Amino acid sequence: MRIGRRQHVVFFAVMLVMIIGIASLGNYLLGPELLRAAGISVPFVLQAPHSRWVQPYEDACEEAVIVMLDAFFRNDTRDKLPADEARTRILRIVELEQNVLGYDKDTSIATMIKLVNEHFDFGAYAVRNPSLEEIKAEIDRGFPAVIPVWGRALIKSNPYFRKPGPRYHTILITGYDDAKSEFVTQEPGVGRGRNFRYPYAALMGAMGDLMQNKKGTSVQGGERMMMFVRPLPKE
Repeated sequence: MRIGRRQHVVFFAVMLVMIIGIASLGNYLLGPELLRAAGISVPFVLQAPHSRWVQPYEDACEEAVIVMLDAFFRNDTRDKLPADEARTRILRIVELEQNVLGYDKDTSIATMIKLVNEHFDFGAYAVRNPSLEEIKAEIDRGFPAVIPVWGRALIKSNPYFRKPGPRYHTILITGYDDAKSEFVTQEPGVGRGRNFRYPYAALMGAMGDLMQNKKGTSVQGGERMMMFVRPLPKE
């Protein structure tokens, strides 16, 4: 059977569409649009281990984060530290802060780094104005990352916060999910904080180091920075 000129044109047009479609699919699957996800297992610690929201636990988010990091670098594989153990470890850091700093309430990223580098068996350093990709790359390397935030900016993303939400707050990022545009975190400020998810935009938008007014009250608008961590070099 002879194929006419018009049939030839239709045939080649269909083939061209198929080729373009396959190429586009390949670019999607292999190119930068590929959606990724990653996570790190870190034992969860609630900053008020027995859910008694009084001092020093009311402001112990930084201490809880350091306890989680210390457990991580000690290769602790538990999902969550028992309340009594978590309480003991938090109080040890509170005592350390009082002895070294003279206070224990609201510690900046710089102060957290000082405490970690001088008193713990892992290292820490500051990263100013980190991008989303830098944070995700840190997770890909196998290390959690500490983000300081203005907690009240997250009240819509975290229904478990007591309104109006915390002022200065610190959270441990342990994973990400591109398909949902969410960070996976260990959120020490709520009882359901293990693997709590925050939208990328919400957490990045709330980022801000400790800033205080003349009265010593934490206020919004601190410098955008985070604390990244590393194991100490083997001797």
